[in-house]
Amino acid sequence: MNQIQDIQEVSLDVAEARSVFVERADGSHKQLEHFKAIWNLSKDQCACVAGEDYIVIQHPELRDAVKQATENLNIKTEIKIGTQGHRMFLDVKFPDVKLVVKVGEEFYGGLRIINSYDKTTGLMILPMFERLVCSNGMVMPVKGIISSYSIHHNRPLVEQFSSLIEKTLKGMIDSCPKLQAIVEGCIADSVEWDIAVRLIKALVGREKHIEGIKSKLVGKSVVTRWDIYNAITDYATHGEQLKPNVEHWLQTKAQKVMTTKLEAMPLAEVQ
Repeated sequence: MNQIQDIQEVSLDVAEARSVFVERADGSHKQLEHFKAIWNLSKDQCACVAGEDYIVIQHPELRDAVKQATENLNIKTEIKIGTQGHRMFLDVKFPDVKLVVKVGEEFYGGLRIINSYDKTTGLMILPMFERLVCSNGMVMPVKGIISSYSIHHNRPLVEQFSSLIEKTLKGMIDSCPKLQAIVEGCIADSVEWDIAVRLIKALVGREKHIEGIKSKLVGKSVVTRWDIYNAITDYATHGEQLKPNVEHWLQTKAQKVMTTKLEAMPLAEVQ
């Protein structure tokens, strides 16, 4: 996803709800009750068939709501936006919101917002951090640490968006002591290299990504959970030609490393 100076200039897909018809044996058509097709007008494709209570939340409408909400906060922002299929991924970084969890481990606060026309996700608002030392993106909706929001497309939501952003931002600032404890636990939890490789294989499973993550750990004979976490987020953030959905999938794997002690993590079989 490329950084956007003015997100109003980004072309985003729009969609609409249409009636669904089924063909009878005689060739005539009957409207299917209680369902509707969500048609991506920009791609001229059916994104999904949804229930009658499904409400389309337009990508451009959501983008505008994000811009308005961040302006209302009167805080400096940097925004990246990208699309994959019928989904939009929008990252908002707050450079002035800096969390210091220990010397050498400082983070910018931010949000990841995901919306889809195909029901693969609802509207999602996820806390995100960027590690200053290496610009790794960290999507981190950790239960009990920072609240995240996943909302179904079945009611008007955009008018609530500004308050949800403000709540998430406040939660990030208030979470600093809890985040510090998590990071310190990760730094203290270490294993030998071969065990770390088996863990990465079990966690990720795809050889291309396994090799990319391992390359971030070259030269280490003993690996901490923090090393593994940063290797995954480094690869997810900076990996070449990774699609937004793949990057987000890798971030969920990194979250598991962040919150699970090494002895409780799965290990791949030795080959």
